[in-house]
Amino acid sequence: MRIRLLGTVASAAAAMIGVAVAAPVPAQAIIGGQSVVENYSFVVSIQRAYNGDPNTQYCGGALVAPHWVATAAHCVTKPGTNGAPYTVTPPSTFHVRVGSNDRTVGGVTANVTDIVLPPNWVNSADRNNGDDIALIRLDHSLSQAVAPLARDTPDVGAQTRLIGWGYTSVDQNSPVQLPKDLQQLDSPIVSPSTPSCVTDPVDGDAYGIRAGDFCTDYPDSTSGSCGGDSGTPVIWKVKGRWQLVGVQSRAPGEVCGATPDIDTSVPDHLNWLLSIIK
Repeated sequence: MRIRLLGTVASAAAAMIGVAVAAPVPAQAIIGGQSVVENYSFVVSIQRAYNGDPNTQYCGGALVAPHWVATAAHCVTKPGTNGAPYTVTPPSTFHVRVGSNDRTVGGVTANVTDIVLPPNWVNSADRNNGDDIALIRLDHSLSQAVAPLARDTPDVGAQTRLIGWGYTSVDQNSPVQLPKDLQQLDSPIVSPSTPSCVTDPVDGDAYGIRAGDFCTDYPDSTSGSCGGDSGTPVIWKVKGRWQLVGVQSRAPGEVCGATPDIDTSVPDHLNWLLSIIK
């Protein structure tokens, strides 16, 4: 279903907080997942005010340095005007809760002071051409352990884990329905040439895999990311330690879980990430 912002379909509620289906919006919750069974010091809930709630879940992210969070670029930009590749959402729109499995309490909170995008990112209203990753700077350094950055994208067949607060049912489309407890779903990486990773009958290749992405697919074809999961961490375990291998970007199809997930590869953007957070 394209970008995984809030809402599985276009809705008035989504539009009011800048989460239009046709434009990049925060990703979804996890369909077919379960509550996490461990703590993740680096997991981030990116929040903004909506309908009287100052702490509405908007996107996910991962703490990658004491004052830097990695997320999806479409979470923090809108389509550009007058030939510009994108328009940055004002950083003051967002704040974060870091290191808690409950997005409403615990962990630590911080405000956002800056947003940095990769040089080739373009926010388009009707497609995603990759490089869907961003760094947001926090107003103070945090003491939580950061997510180690993966150096290599795992091979096809490797198990990854998606953790996030997206919708847990395809029938949900209001932020008040998002889960408070962090969810997880383990899915294998599949070949980038898998037809359902490349194209979809409705949108063609508009939201398919690009260079710098990888594709994951849960075998039951009903489980995956959904609205509210955009930007959320995709991790895998190396020698007993979780590493950040990607951020959730989108899916080629319309229905959450029915098509594979497309994730932006951290290893493929490692040099850019390190040049900012060094």
